[in-house]
Amino acid sequence: EEAFGLVQDLVTEIRRFRSQNGVADSVTFPLTVATDGEAAREKLEPHTTLLCSLANLDTIEFTAEASEDPSLARVLFEGGVATTPLAGLIDVKEELERLRKELDKARGLLKGIEGKLANEAFVQNAPADVVQGERDRREATKQRIAELEDQITTLESL
Repeated sequence: EEAFGLVQDLVTEIRRFRSQNGVADSVTFPLTVATDGEAAREKLEPHTTLLCSLANLDTIEFTAEASEDPSLARVLFEGGVATTPLAGLIDVKEELERLRKELDKARGLLKGIEGKLANEAFVQNAPADVVQGERDRREATKQRIAELEDQITTLESL
């Protein structure tokens, strides 16, 4: 049961990666999986064929540590991190354009949130949970901006 949960999470995250990066379901690619320990590896390894089938992968290789190579896409999942080469999977120019648009949108959203929180009348008169909700949104948006900037930097280095 626990092994199935890891398999399910890895497949879900690979599908999310495909969706976010415009990689068609019909495109197969190799995957390297670095687990958070031997226990996770021992749960996933027997299901390699199932993983390849469900996530439409060429091969799966298990390693002790994830590569920090910027030309690899990183897919985080409950049991560790999986990597795959970006080259040939995505149109880098198109993806950079999409990420830059998303980054501009996120920056605009952050500006609006910060404007609202800078308004003393809003902070004083709004219910505390509403103000906290805006603060939480600000932090989540800042985090998303950092993620987008990292993705752009990675793609620009290819």
